[in-house]
Amino acid sequence: MSFKANAETATLFAENLRRAGRIADAEQLEQIIKIEKNAKIKMHFGEALQLAMMLHRYEKKEQAEVIYRALLRVDPDHARVNHFLGVLLHLDKRRKDALRYMQRSMKLLGDQAWAWNNFGNLLNDDPKKGAQAQDAYETALRLAPDYPEAHNNLGIVFERAGRLEDALQNYKRATELKPDYFEAFYNLGYLYVSLERHDEAILALSQSIVLQGDDSTRQSRVLMAHAYRAIGQPEKSLAIFREWAQAEPDNPVARHMLAAQSGEKPDRAADSFVVSTFDSFADSFDSKLSMLGYRAPQIVAEALAEAHPDGLSFGVLADAGCGTGLCGVLVRERCKRMIGFDLSAGMLEKAEARGYDELHKAELTAFLRERLGAFNSIISADTLCYFGELDQFASAAFGALKSRGVLVFTVEALEGEGDDGFRLEPHGRYSHRRGFIEKRLSEAGLTVESIRQDTLRKEDAKPVKGWIVTARKPG
Repeated sequence: MSFKANAETATLFAENLRRAGRIADAEQLEQIIKIEKNAKIKMHFGEALQLAMMLHRYEKKEQAEVIYRALLRVDPDHARVNHFLGVLLHLDKRRKDALRYMQRSMKLLGDQAWAWNNFGNLLNDDPKKGAQAQDAYETALRLAPDYPEAHNNLGIVFERAGRLEDALQNYKRATELKPDYFEAFYNLGYLYVSLERHDEAILALSQSIVLQGDDSTRQSRVLMAHAYRAIGQPEKSLAIFREWAQAEPDNPVARHMLAAQSGEKPDRAADSFVVSTFDSFADSFDSKLSMLGYRAPQIVAEALAEAHPDGLSFGVLADAGCGTGLCGVLVRERCKRMIGFDLSAGMLEKAEARGYDELHKAELTAFLRERLGAFNSIISADTLCYFGELDQFASAAFGALKSRGVLVFTVEALEGEGDDGFRLEPHGRYSHRRGFIEKRLSEAGLTVESIRQDTLRKEDAKPVKGWIVTARKPG
């Protein structure tokens, strides 16, 4: 078979030819590449599949897909080509097409554990397909009982379903089978923290940091610091972030978390912290929050509906700090237009499929300030927990609302009496006192209609209490 390939793909194929001892063919192809931007490559089916898989591994998805599809024109039922094209489309978020190719491949690859594991990964992206994902991973383990990746992935399914002991056993087995398995040690440590088994959490998370000495260890550090606080060793928690900030002085996460541990009180988290945190969290955001019983979007949607009785339209709505769009899907039907904005490009990419008329990468207060009288409704779920001082937000929201417009948001609750209106908590989020919220909204000109307390989610198997606030711009 033959096809046109760009210079990068042709160069990779030339390298393959050299490794196979076909020096003359490699040199001829390299000469063509020097002269032309594209080269017509002739190769056997097996060579083409090998090249496509190499491009796939190097994340050259577009050219890999071209070759996979060319191979399927020659042999539409080839199991591995269908399978790997399905894997590629899954990585590219084209899940419906991915499922079609993967299902076709499984008819012929049903005796291959690795294929069942890949199939489980595709199914596990959809929370509604958890039982099917479990079946796929369990089939992989029946075929290959000592398959560490399948054990880890099955643990994720069990944890999401609340079967924590089953999840624990699978994570532990994955680390026993593969002692350098960073992800399994992280998942094990995360679960130990949730179960309040903090000594064991520290050991697992320490191992994950040793195995993965780069930026992806941030959550391991945060969780391990939390575990040290829980066992009454806050000095070790502080030391983790002090050492991290010294090693990476420009890392916004390290700087913010050090401030949180040391009792500092910046007015708000830096934009760079928010972007770094949520861009890295975007792919797993929805699934992680579902395991925490996350209720803030539902609570905000209910409060907004209460402020618009008799099914009145929410009008033009701004979803401030929209994230992946969990609020948007709940309020879309009653909006004339729905506009979302967030600092994280990764989160906005996830929100694209959730019905927004517009999505913008923007800082919250700046975006609202630029749109005077633009909105009938503004909502914000669990975004202002990264703000301490609320005066700038309240002023911007007042200006952006139309007459009689409604503002609904959540913040974490700082209960009891005290002179401090807000506090930066050791976990890195802010909590606020009720009186402080009322004061800042009133100063901005908003009328507070309701402030009530409810559980926003769970953390360490304990409820996280928050204020659900409804305010209105006077007519």
